[in-house]
Amino acid sequence: MLLVIGSGGDGLADTVQLKNGGSFEGLILQEDAEHIELQMGPGTMRIQRRRVSSIQRSSPLEQGRLRNEWRRQYYLHDVFVPPGHQDTAARFQKLKTNRDTARRSAAVARTTQRKQVAIRQKADGIVAQLQVLSPRLQAQDPQRDTKAYNAIVLQMNAHRADLQLKMDALQRLNADRDKALGRAAEYMGALSDFETWCQPRAAAAAGSKDAAVRDFYVQLLAELQTLTGEFDDSLIPTRQEGRSTLVTATLNGSVAGTFVLDTGAAIVSLSEGLATRLGVDVASLPMAPVRVADGRRVEGHALMLKSVKVGDAYVEDVPAIVLPDPPAPGYDGLLGMSFLRNFVIRIDGATGDLVLRRMNPGR
Repeated sequence: MLLVIGSGGDGLADTVQLKNGGSFEGLILQEDAEHIELQMGPGTMRIQRRRVSSIQRSSPLEQGRLRNEWRRQYYLHDVFVPPGHQDTAARFQKLKTNRDTARRSAAVARTTQRKQVAIRQKADGIVAQLQVLSPRLQAQDPQRDTKAYNAIVLQMNAHRADLQLKMDALQRLNADRDKALGRAAEYMGALSDFETWCQPRAAAAAGSKDAAVRDFYVQLLAELQTLTGEFDDSLIPTRQEGRSTLVTATLNGSVAGTFVLDTGAAIVSLSEGLATRLGVDVASLPMAPVRVADGRRVEGHALMLKSVKVGDAYVEDVPAIVLPDPPAPGYDGLLGMSFLRNFVIRIDGATGDLVLRRMNPGR
């Protein structure tokens, strides 16, 4: 049996050979007649001397190389974090711990979205059947053929009940998706904050005379780049009019409009004019209350957009509401959180571009 732990396996370590045929590799910290204390990466081991058959000792140069290797490999461990940089290590370690939860949450959100798309397609099929049956019912005279009239009514009632089940399922899935997106967004936001927080510290460390500090930040920045590489960033040009940030959004893959970026709006809203351009029969949509920017609660027509695309940021099944009037002349609606919740949002200070960051669980 050969036990090799944290040595690097390239002959740099002290090797303690046991009488039972096994061995341990590391660096001997101290020894006496009873025990040998061996450092193995960030940990240590005490070996009883009576179990040892022989010791192969490495040179001081090899020991120094192994310590440097451990320092790079275990750079976030308390044993190897340079004094004064424990807070940086702790914050980054917490991010790494939350990463797996965030990746699972992002994957759940994508899976939930696919389920929503499938249910939405079935719901659209039911609506199409109702649209066929409705004129047939209107053309039917219940006095002349009560049986035929009742048969259509029964069909329509069954379809409406089925449609309601589909809409209830969509609502439940939407709640599940919100929770998953919230967990992923919390991690993405924390990682973005850490990037900003870490930048001046890493810049200062680059000029440090302490090799341990320089190596610590080299390793950290390399791993940080790996974490940020798991995201998709979409850069969207914006234009500013007064206090409003405007972007172009394409709805349902066909109709583009000018939207005000509004992180305070819970839902995407669009004007009746844009809804008409989309081919939506606004009068047939259910009514729903919504709070507008000035605090008023107004009634609008609720709908589910098949897709919203801003730049190359694309989301399917986006809850929205149709309001009688646009937010201002020349605008088509508000780009609210029912779309934006899928991303971490920031404005690039240098270019003014809208940056939408989303976790890609496939990376």
